Amino acid sequence: MVGYHRGIRLPLRHSPAMRQAREAMVRSVRVMLVLVGTLSLGAPALAAPAVAAPVARAAGAAVPGAVRPTVVYGFGGACPPTNWRRPLVRPARAYFDLACEDGIRRIRWRYWHRLSAFGHGYHLQFNGTGFTPQRATITLSRVRYHDGRRYFSRLVMRWTAKNGVRHTEILTWRRLRHVGWLWL
Repeated sequence: MVGYHRGIRLPLRHSPAMRQAREAMVRSVRVMLVLVGTLSLGAPALAAPAVAAPVARAAGAAVPGAVRPTVVYGFGGACPPTNWRRPLVRPARAYFDLACEDGIRRIRWRYWHRLSAFGHGYHLQFNGTGFTPQRATITLSRVRYHDGRRYFSRLVMRWTAKNGVRHTEILTWRRLRHVGWLWL
């Protein structure tokens, strides 16, 4: 599909032809960046395998030598949030306890470092008939290792209730006998 812009015949922005051209350009830029990065390290013999690096990254494989970010387990909205499934970086929500009567949603992370993370969102406290959302902050810390991967094992949430009372909730990622790993 062709459109007109200032008298020049150009493909429309969202046409399949433009999408294919954009994807081809992104692929070529990725290959060039990998090649430049590899060659600048003084390793011209590694240039050929570096061409395959964008494909490996797109498939979710780890790039050799890259530092993997610290993850958090038990987030993502699963209820109950147990065991070592789905390690996440900068998750948007989480529910805690076996009954999922506590949680935080719409998390916006201010920073996510190797040793700590800080963000804000809405604390969800079950009130008997539903959840009452209150603005809250969340801090992740105490880095541990599981299968060679760093993860946060301490969580602190702070919020102020509508009556002005300040609350602090401290949870740790630990094993509950006969249940599994979860935030308690």
